[in-house]
Amino acid sequence: MPDHDRTPAFSLVSEGKDVRLSGDLVFATARAAFERMAACLPAACESLAVDLSGIRRGDSAGLAALIEWHAAAVRRGVHLRFNGVGEDLHALARLADLDAELFSRV
Repeated sequence: MPDHDRTPAFSLVSEGKDVRLSGDLVFATARAAFERMAACLPAACESLAVDLSGIRRGDSAGLAALIEWHAAAVRRGVHLRFNGVGEDLHALARLADLDAELFSRV
């Protein structure tokens, strides 16, 4: 089955100060993904490491969800560190001149 024919799916696993995202961060999943991401912002935490290496597909809606999550974290005084970003999301962020602010290339 071609990749574009499957139903988009998104997963988030939160373990303390580490969060792993996987699946599709696209228009069909972005709203629910953001709600799950915002809910896992810790109340008494200065930073959170976010592993994006499991994201198979990302689009502008997915990038918008990450930007909104980043903004919500800033409002709470939490520094999000995104790692392992795929080329699709990185390219979109680069077009918007947000790649240096959002993504670490570690």
